Parts: sequence; C-alpha cells; structure tokens
Amino acid sequence: MIPRVKQYKKREGIFSSALVLPRTEDGAAARLMLSRLLPALAVEVGERSTVALAPLAVTVKGAYELTVTPEAVTLSYGDREGLRNAVASLAALSTEGGFPACEIADAPSYPFRSVMLDLARGYVELDVLREHLVRMAYLKYNYVHLHLMDSKSYVMESEVIPNEETYRHYTKDELRELCAFSAELGIEVIPEIEFPTHTTSLIRMVPELACDIIDPERARAITSVKQAAQSLLSEDGSVSRWAICLGQDLTYEIYGRIIREIAEVFPGEYIHVGGDEIAYPHLAAVPNWDNCRACRARMEKMGITDTLGLYHDGFCRLNEIVRRHGKRMIKWNEQEELASPPPIPRDIVIEYWKPSVCDWRTGTDPALVKAEMAMLREAGFEVFNAHYYYGYHDENQYMTIEKIKDWTPAEEALGVMGGETCAWELGNPRYAYYAHRLPLGIALFSDRVWNRDSVPYDDGYRADLFAAALGENGLGSLPLSPLPAILCPVPHSKGECVQPLPENAPAALAAIAGVDAGRVYGRLFLAAYREYLASLTGALPKTETAAGTVGFGEGVIEG
Repeated sequence: MIPRVKQYKKREGIFSSALVLPRTEDGAAARLMLSRLLPALAVEVGERSTVALAPLAVTVKGAYELTVTPEAVTLSYGDREGLRNAVASLAALSTEGGFPACEIADAPSYPFRSVMLDLARGYVELDVLREHLVRMAYLKYNYVHLHLMDSKSYVMESEVIPNEETYRHYTKDELRELCAFSAELGIEVIPEIEFPTHTTSLIRMVPELACDIIDPERARAITSVKQAAQSLLSEDGSVSRWAICLGQDLTYEIYGRIIREIAEVFPGEYIHVGGDEIAYPHLAAVPNWDNCRACRARMEKMGITDTLGLYHDGFCRLNEIVRRHGKRMIKWNEQEELASPPPIPRDIVIEYWKPSVCDWRTGTDPALVKAEMAMLREAGFEVFNAHYYYGYHDENQYMTIEKIKDWTPAEEALGVMGGETCAWELGNPRYAYYAHRLPLGIALFSDRVWNRDSVPYDDGYRADLFAAALGENGLGSLPLSPLPAILCPVPHSKGECVQPLPENAPAALAAIAGVDAGRVYGRLFLAAYREYLASLTGALPKTETAAGTVGFGEGVIEG
C-alpha cells in the first residue's frame, strides 16, 4: 500500500459481502469517495450497513484506524480527513475476492501534503485534472496547488484582467466545480497568482502595472544581453516586463480586485501569491524598481534603502489585502531573503523551494537547507518544503528514486508543515512525457510526505507504484520492472533520451493491454503508458507524445 501505513496486522479470512454504508452524512461522503476510487465496485448506503463508521479520539489530523473481518468493516476516525484516509486504505485493500481481513492504525507524519499543477503554461483538460485529483485522494494528499498565472498567461476567466484570446481559460464555474470535486475527495485547492515577478502576461494585459522608467538608456542596457528572452521585453525591446511596479497605489488596487475574484471562486484557506526569482539578469528578466519614479518615491516615503526592502514592503501591503478576504498568504521563498528573517508578517506561509546558495543542476548542501528552514521556523513562519532538486518533475536532475528514497521534508523537531511536489509545464505539449511519468511521481512522493523513514525500492514496491498510479492493486504478478519510467532518464531539454529497451517490455505491454480501463481511476494514465511501452517495443512509431521529446519554452524560469 502506498503510502505505507504505520501499523498493519494481517488477520485470517476475507470480507466478501457488499459494501453498505450507514445512511448518514459521513456515510454518503464515504460512498462517494469509494465510487471515485473503485469505479467498478457497487457501494451503497442503507439501514443494514456492513461498514461501520466510528469515532476515534486522536490528536493528529487525518489519523484513522481500519478493521476488516470476514463479517464487517469498521472505519474509525476523528475528522473528515481521517475518514478520507480510511476510505483510501480500504480501496487499496480491494481484490477481486473482496477485502482481506486486517487491522490498520495509521496517521500522517506531516499535516500538509500537496501537488502543484502548472496550468499557466499550457491548458490542461479538466478530465486530466480530475483523474489526478482522484489519484491524489487515493494517495492521501490533502492539498492541490493550481498555478494559474505566469509570464505566459493568466488562465482564469476574469472581469479584472482582459482574457487573451490566444489562450484557453477556465471559467469561474469550471473552477468552482473543480473545487467542489476536490472537496468531495478531501482535497483543498490552493490557487496561485504571481506577485511581483513572473508578471509579463499581466503587464501585457494591464500596461498600467509597468514601472515608469526614469533612465531609458539604463533600461535598454539591461535588456541587451545576448540571452534576452524577447517575450519578456516591451515592444521596442528596451524594458524588461519581468516585474510589476511596486511603488504606485494602482498596483494594489488591481491586485485587490484580482484577489477578490480568486476568493469568490476558491473557498479554501490559502491564496499563493508567488514571490520568487526577483531577477535573472542573464535573461533580461529583471525588475526596474531602482529605475522607476513611483518605486523610488515609495522607497523615499517609507525610508526603504534597497529594492529588497521594497519587495518586502509590497508583500506587507498585499498581505493586508489577502487577510481582508479571510485568507492566508503563501509565498515562495526568495534566495536573497534567506540571510536573515524577512521583515514580513509571520502569518505568511513560506514555501521553501531553493536555498540561498546552490548549484542549480546538482542540488545543494542538506545542512544549509536545514539551517535556513530552521531560521524561518525560529522567526515564527510556518514552512513547507518543495525543494526543486527532490520534488520537481521537469528535468532529469530532479526527482529520482535514488535521491528521494531517503529524503524527508524535515525531521520532526523542525516543525515543518510538510512538502509539495511540482509539475511545471504540465500543460505544455513539449512536456508530453508527463502523461505516463507524473502519476508515478505523485505516487512516489506521497510516501515521502506521509512517512519519515526511508523504504527499499525493490521490484515489489515498484509494482505498487504503478498500481497506485493506476488504481488497481492486483498487478503484483505482472512483469512490471520496466514500468516505473521515473527510474530511467526522462526526456528533457537537452534532447530525446536514449533509453535501453527493457527485456520484458513486450510482456509488460501485453499484460497492461489486458487491464480493464473500466475498473481503474487512472484510465488516461493507462492509455498513456500503453502508448509509451508500445513506442519502446517498436509497436508504434516514436511520436512527440510517445517518445516524450521536450524542450524548454518561455517556462524555463519557474517558481
């Protein structure tokens, strides 16, 4: 079972009766969840229930107990998240013959377990999102983070920002329905906009948000680097549009209206506002704050001595807006603010993704990561860990089993909330390998935010990874060793990967071809993996989708 349960005792026998839940609010919620996780299984509610729902005195959010005997099933829990987790474990026990008798006592090691899905760099179909959400519920995640805005586009329908016709948008009703679907699965949606960087698309749509440049020649010199990303520049190529103006009041008026729209659509506790990557000078992705009349006037008025101080002043102002709408702010950490505690309100949650000193391609010193998160915790911030080197999916150097099998967001004493894995460029067709790789990555990461101890990643566990990604736990006898492509180099920006053909790939393809898509929640993953294996065995010509050939577009700069 993935994630692994804390305590498991096998008992004799099997429960083979129909699942009938009590006719209560929790019974109806459990039935709905089971129908999503086990689409081929008939689940009912009725007066003569075979599944008992019992209270459990716990102090850990999401804790539960599950008891299965040949006569009955009992789910014990202290909150709705605990009920969801108990249902997920029951679904994971399902076999063709019923549910094996056992006793489970389990609880998450971390209260925050999340997946970030990038929707701003390419439209992701709603059916794909729903399948990932069902998979996440099965794997006991409790948050999904939707990246809605970036330099390329803002994909939420808006009355505040003009909707560009060149990009597909999610309507407010579609996003409300997605939030409701998520809530039924015990998952809260965290929407993300961008502030103050990654805002090229926002400036394009609302030009008034750009800085009022004092010295055009100085601005032109900054943007004249050879690697300048033309899409980040003004029409005449003289000014970087990487960051909005932080000095004018109009900025906060417009963001106030954006946040109000977000709060009306997303009922959850959090709004993520970005905040990372102040500057990439070698790409001409730079703010103009020290060359802007309004920004300089704000700095003089507030006694701010540098642009980092202005950056923090902006977050103090934005946090007041977020709080007025009854929400809590989350922001990415910025490398430049890790030398000492940032002067921003302590009710802001910090998503730690990159340390102050690191080699982008080879990771960083774990002791430095621990020290910086400890500094933030001691300063009074809540923190969760989304270290790119372990939890990102869009480069070969990022998540691999070899690196993540012993990784944990933080030891218990540090008090870190948990962790998040990030799928940047999810909707970009040049990253088509996500269709067969991401479900496995989500399954792999789920254990690392549920348990602190490492696990041997043997063939049995690899088979369990595939079963969890698909939603079918009867795959143990299949020849699955080639299936977790996450073990192999994945296609990336340097060109198509060369992957040796696994000897049993034809047998694995034949076995997967026999899986009934109607029995599993991961039917899109199943189709993608069939195509992937077929391309490896030569049963299909290698196409962009099958081979997964990718390259970096504008989204090379990521949060």
